[in-house]
Amino acid sequence: MIPPEFTLPVLLICALGFLGGGVAKGAVGGGLPAVAVPVMATVIEPATAVALTFVSVALANIWQALQGGHYRAALALYWPFTLAFGLGIAAGTQILVALDPKIMALAIGGFVILSALLQWRLKGFVIPRAAARWSDPVCGMGLGIMSGATAMFTPLIVYFSARRPEKDVFIAQIALCMISGSVPLYATLALKDVLSGQEALLSALAFLPAAAGLWAGKWMRDRMSQETFRHVLLIALVLLGLALIVKGLG
Repeated sequence: MIPPEFTLPVLLICALGFLGGGVAKGAVGGGLPAVAVPVMATVIEPATAVALTFVSVALANIWQALQGGHYRAALALYWPFTLAFGLGIAAGTQILVALDPKIMALAIGGFVILSALLQWRLKGFVIPRAAARWSDPVCGMGLGIMSGATAMFTPLIVYFSARRPEKDVFIAQIALCMISGSVPLYATLALKDVLSGQEALLSALAFLPAAAGLWAGKWMRDRMSQETFRHVLLIALVLLGLALIVKGLG
């Protein structure tokens, strides 16, 4: 049963948030919560907005991780980051329930925008493979804590845009990290009674507009060159960073 506070206008705004988040996710591999949550938070409680992303985040990431079998290359190359990221999420979710997430959203939003602008300015910036041996586990843990504390996974895109994997491997790797991070995040929300049966039902319904957005975003990505993909990625990072700042100021 849909709660009475979810009137038709509220449902339409939520659907629009999921549609936009799906487009971002399909095109650049991330941004579904970063787009959908700020939009929904204008009409519902932010914690409830995060809970409603449960089904869409789970299904979208499983689909992108398995698509084309690129997850094998992603696991072989980036397993230290993925493992550290999942552990960091588990720690960060404890901060999520204890600290005002608006503060962390502001900090991460600023970080995302600054990083994207620096990468745009320094077009040749890349994390070399030798440095990645230590940066993958260290940054994986740090970004996991940040993402767990805010329920936002946008910093992942910043890091891997500097690692420069091939675009399909990039998408698969972001999806694998989000899968490893989603389990402790949504488990914490369930234990705190933020994610209950009603939210789970609404979350399942919300996957319909999110799926439409995913399809549209993938259609766009399939028609991009590697260089165009990078440009779109950096533009998306700035927009997602602004979305986080708006969420933090709201």
